[in-house]
Amino acid sequence: MSWLDYGYLALVLIACAGALALLGRRLPLLATPQEGRRRPRAELGFLGLILLLGLVAIYGNYYVGRSCFAYADVGSDTLEQYVPYYLNLLDSVRNGNLGVWNFDFGLGVSFTSYLSWTLDPFNLALIPMGLLLGSARLSLALVLVQSLKIVLAGFIFDHLLTFYCQTPLGRMLGAVLFAFGGYLMLWGQHYWLGSAYVMCATVLLMLELHLERRCAPTFAGLVLAVALSVMMSAYSGLMIMLMATLYALLRVGHMPTVRSARGYALAFASLAAPVACGILMSCLTLVPYALAMSADSNRIVAAGNATRLGSALAYLGDFVPLRWLLPILSRVLADGLISSGEPIPPSVIPPTESFRFVNVYEFIAVGSSGAAFVLLSQFFHWVWRDATRRDKVLVGVATALVVAYCTNGFLPALTNVFAALRYRSSLMVVIPICLAMAVGFERRLVLGSVALRPFFASAALTALVIVWSLLHTVNGRLLCLLYLVALVALSVLVVLKRRGVAKGLTLAMACACIVTTSVADGFFVTNNRAFCTQDNFPAANAAIGADTVHALNYLRSHDDSFYRIEKLYTDWTDYNDGLVQGYSSATSYNSTLDNDVCDFYETVWPQTLDGDIAYQRYPNAPDSLPVLNLLSVKYILARDELSYPWVDQIAQFGDVRVYENARTSSLASVRESYVSESEIEELSSKDEFLSANAILPDEVASNLRLDTSVGADVTYEFHAPQFRREGTSTLVGTVSNITDGVVVLSVPNALGWQVSIDDKRVDTFRADYGFVGLVVPAGTHEIKATFVPAGVGTGGCLCTVGLGLACFGCVALHHKNRRRGRASAPGAPGVELS
Repeated sequence: MSWLDYGYLALVLIACAGALALLGRRLPLLATPQEGRRRPRAELGFLGLILLLGLVAIYGNYYVGRSCFAYADVGSDTLEQYVPYYLNLLDSVRNGNLGVWNFDFGLGVSFTSYLSWTLDPFNLALIPMGLLLGSARLSLALVLVQSLKIVLAGFIFDHLLTFYCQTPLGRMLGAVLFAFGGYLMLWGQHYWLGSAYVMCATVLLMLELHLERRCAPTFAGLVLAVALSVMMSAYSGLMIMLMATLYALLRVGHMPTVRSARGYALAFASLAAPVACGILMSCLTLVPYALAMSADSNRIVAAGNATRLGSALAYLGDFVPLRWLLPILSRVLADGLISSGEPIPPSVIPPTESFRFVNVYEFIAVGSSGAAFVLLSQFFHWVWRDATRRDKVLVGVATALVVAYCTNGFLPALTNVFAALRYRSSLMVVIPICLAMAVGFERRLVLGSVALRPFFASAALTALVIVWSLLHTVNGRLLCLLYLVALVALSVLVVLKRRGVAKGLTLAMACACIVTTSVADGFFVTNNRAFCTQDNFPAANAAIGADTVHALNYLRSHDDSFYRIEKLYTDWTDYNDGLVQGYSSATSYNSTLDNDVCDFYETVWPQTLDGDIAYQRYPNAPDSLPVLNLLSVKYILARDELSYPWVDQIAQFGDVRVYENARTSSLASVRESYVSESEIEELSSKDEFLSANAILPDEVASNLRLDTSVGADVTYEFHAPQFRREGTSTLVGTVSNITDGVVVLSVPNALGWQVSIDDKRVDTFRADYGFVGLVVPAGTHEIKATFVPAGVGTGGCLCTVGLGLACFGCVALHHKNRRRGRASAPGAPGVELS
């Protein structure tokens, strides 16, 4: 990290000094308690200004193009998977090819496999910006969307804090710490989990608004927030719904009007009704997703044993080791104190049997500022001294849940569907911590007097954590030192304010110290790592891959059938050049790989795997002709001369040579015989059987009957199968054979393929460990294969029911409130005029 590239920070510091001076002038207004939910313009204006300055400080180089928004370190998913996906998404929208099946993502994947990427609500901003700016400037579109997430997170949380804080200053501080929270700065970059961060705050805000004023607009708003959250992703939707449930259970208990179990149940039901409507509406995508994941996904199937009740309950006894306590506290303060993008040594955070993948992403991510423990100590002091008994109980329960999340494996595993112990739902911890910090700041620093004993005890704990982080950090020394300086400055300012020295100035500077640590953490997590530039960000430099583009255009103009292409070199990414450059390939990095395709790679073609099943790379096994023929790999691009006897060079563009595999057909292969999987289970190499035999599951093979006699009435003219794409999710082609045969379509056997022969639907089965197989009678026939996600009809019906119930609820509330309005209006019957 060269500081010469960050000269703009000097201008940001000057602007911050001006903003601090302006804040000092308006502090009397901002530190005065306000009545009601209406926020003054000064609050919204200062909040927007602080967010803007923080964004420029963190993303300044990304806005001007000096840096590109993807990483090549621990966060390489952005470079290898997410950025290629978004490029492919933009191309699909631009060319009108966006459908429910993606033919270019590896061997092909269902829309349901990457639902959370496509239905991310922030794509409503990303896609128009991406189309306007062009694929070469996708990085700018991505960083603008990330900035939008941060701004919305700040303003939504500021609104939520009107239910907790009376002063604009207290709300502003909590909103800024939430907006620049470590979770959003880390997981939020390119990942849909960043969108879940914003959506979760939105759902909680709508819960509060509806709890306060049960009317049609708040009912509809809560329904919509829930529907979008779950429809986008059942995975993050589970996190949000669990958080919303716990939040509602505690908040209903806080209401002074709830004095009995019946009242509690009625108040909770008033929140549950719109949530249920929203979940029903989300079934439009939730049902297909659930069916696909349970039937196809390697994540669910591979974790099947872990989902048993006994395994789930076992996490209740899974506590973190003592050596994790300081790292956890470090990550509560900041995500970058230990490491920004570099691997975390096992000596710092030792893996456990249940948590074996310790890295900057998977570990607890909170990053709530260097003043987290100090402000929390003030919050708990206020609760102990001034809160009601009921609120003390509720705060105790909430605190126990936060501590349990950080120290016990059950809640993190639950929110990861018990597939594995992961901390991807850390947003559930960030929200209560930021709420408590805002209240502690307001009650003790703004409106009251700082409790010195808790302050210095928590400051000592903070210093201990920072010093430990400094001694064990990988690349966060500067951030650790900055946190220490900020802690010392904050301590001095608190003492001065306590003694009455320039209270307004010391309070404004204390705010600056707290916010600075949060923004600094975001800066280092974003910039102190191996990020891309214009030279290696996919599609940003037209010179890179230009010869490949010419070769691909040549093949498209000369061959309109469906085929796959492999490359023996890399232009942009090791795995997903097909997504970037728009061609179908067996090489990919897909973390939601179809389970049957996993079987194929592990059983037939394990040589291509790069350590994990999610990574498949053709150059690892370039000479597997039977497999290439099965996968319809018709063309190979290479920069060196190939000596394989089964390829012929047909063109050359620059140093890119185009080779054709003349032995393969388009998409389909016809086999006149078959073997069961158990028959060849013990063989070390199975690809030789693929040339003449279909490999079928035992139950299919035992019931299958083929007529291998040649009938006199068979109309047969041999030609290699030729398939073409029609529309977005359909393949059409012709096959011929002299006898009955098994046709294997080289598309993954995902739930939802509908296949017809001569316009008559036929049954399909798994073939060759992972593909669509069907029996085709002798002769020449047209085959049509269309992918329709299973469960769309059922999901659509449930969505309609949810929409109908939501409309009914809105109408009922509207009429109920109108009747109440008439009854309470001046001059209404039975109402005494004042």
